Amino acid sequence: MPKHQPHELKTFSYAMAANIETRGHLYGLLTASHLGFDTIHTALTHQKEFMVSTKKSTLVSTHSFSDGKSLHLVNMHGINFVSSRVFNKELEKMGLLLSSCTGAMIIGGDFNNWSKKRIKALNDFRKELSLEQADIEEGHHIKQVFSKPIDHIFYRGLKLIKAEAIDTKKVSDHNPIYATFQRV
Repeated sequence: MPKHQPHELKTFSYAMAANIETRGHLYGLLTASHLGFDTIHTALTHQKEFMVSTKKSTLVSTHSFSDGKSLHLVNMHGINFVSSRVFNKELEKMGLLLSSCTGAMIIGGDFNNWSKKRIKALNDFRKELSLEQADIEEGHHIKQVFSKPIDHIFYRGLKLIKAEAIDTKKVSDHNPIYATFQRV
């Protein structure tokens, strides 16, 4: 996102968790919402990725429903180019942070779970937080590594109405996933 340039989010509240900053741009995660933000927490992985030497970011935001109950949105970019042990350790750290969040939760992002060990670690993480995995329409548009999808949406305390991967080359090397939920 250019630092000093108008953007397309004029009708949204938004927060960003940058993991790279240059003179003119910020790179990382951005969460945009029509709901205001009650809290915003950003986190970087402890480890840097091999070769590219960057950390990955996570953005956790809390939003209030009209009845005062909370929705926790987690925008996460899983670490890549590290051992399975380091990948597991970073997921465990995030699990500890999120275990104190009660109520409705949506977690989405690029989890870099391209191996059997990473898939198992991510499934364990999901089960520990009592999360369901969204069944995504047009799943062939989801970024894959070694024929395994690495972008996911997990949720709890909500009813999934629809989740769809949208084919676009304009956003990044990943296609966006659009999901609609209803409170239960």
